[in-house]
Amino acid sequence: MKIKKNNFIIKIFLFLIILGNLIVWPYLFSQEFQNRISMLLDYDFNKLLTTGNLFGRNDLTKSNSVGINLQQINNVGYSFYLGQIDYSNSPPIGDDLKNNITQIIYKADFPKRLLSNLAIIIVNTLAITPNEQIITPNGNINVPSFNPNFLTEGGEYNYNPNNFSIIYINSKKIDLLSGTLTHELGHHISRQLTNEEWAKFYQLRNIPNDAPRFLQNWYISPNEDFAEVYKNSFTNLPVKTYFGILESSHKEIIGMSGYTMDQEGPTCSNISNALRENFDKLHPKPKSVLTCNNGSCTESLANSEEFMKYSKAWNEITDHDATLQNCRINVILHQEKYPQDFQGGTPYHSKGIVDQPTKDFIKNIITRLD
Repeated sequence: MKIKKNNFIIKIFLFLIILGNLIVWPYLFSQEFQNRISMLLDYDFNKLLTTGNLFGRNDLTKSNSVGINLQQINNVGYSFYLGQIDYSNSPPIGDDLKNNITQIIYKADFPKRLLSNLAIIIVNTLAITPNEQIITPNGNINVPSFNPNFLTEGGEYNYNPNNFSIIYINSKKIDLLSGTLTHELGHHISRQLTNEEWAKFYQLRNIPNDAPRFLQNWYISPNEDFAEVYKNSFTNLPVKTYFGILESSHKEIIGMSGYTMDQEGPTCSNISNALRENFDKLHPKPKSVLTCNNGSCTESLANSEEFMKYSKAWNEITDHDATLQNCRINVILHQEKYPQDFQGGTPYHSKGIVDQPTKDFIKNIITRLD
């Protein structure tokens, strides 16, 4: 009886072993298991590269911080570092996002050699822990304290003294990745510009020579303008900074026609009025027609095509008159001097486009850096 009982226990034990094999072995060959092993190996290898010690404390950082490892992505001739700040149970970055990032780098004509000291980190801001660090080939880098703008803008470029830069991308703004990442890549390009190239860029974008390269106001910072120009050159997304050709943010209605034209602010109005006086001598205003019905009258243009030509000709004058454009940029850069111009909001904004000479300048920079 005892022998039969022992045989039964042995059979149960053998059954559990077989059942375990049926569950474990398929998992060992699954993609999920391979991905996890790959991530662990990448972490240990990066740790060994940066600390020289696979198991001990990182002596380079003097900190017991949590390390975010980088994965080196090799894809269709491009090699770049990619990392993730998220909860421990979050899925790893998938192949679709890796391919998308590669495509953006390619479309931005970004020099391959500049990828060697640059990493792209996808960030869930809610998952950041105190004293968190990025493990890079040049040593560990502290994760910065992001301001609330990161939640809406979606990207931040961070240059570090160890000659390694990091682009942080808000994981909740991945749908804006093309514009955001291209803009941040532009910042990495701007760090390679010579003083002569910066002077040329200022000239092309009508930026005053004495304007500091970095300004707290994002919209009037030449450094941000370069990144926006770079973005526009390769994505055609509009430039949001206030340089280049400026146009009025306020419009005036022509009679009761519903058609509008730029309305100049008080500071630059004398310049604009003088231009308009000379302009109207050569381009008479389009005629309007007054239509009345039951005592109610409406005014409309006799020829809308004629008005469109008139408006286009006027924009050509205001876009390229150096005196007016210089006045507008002076107002934008010195709000404290011209508060009357800002009573209705920002008086001028960029037309959102980059002219061909500036695009050619960007291409020449890329050629030099390749």
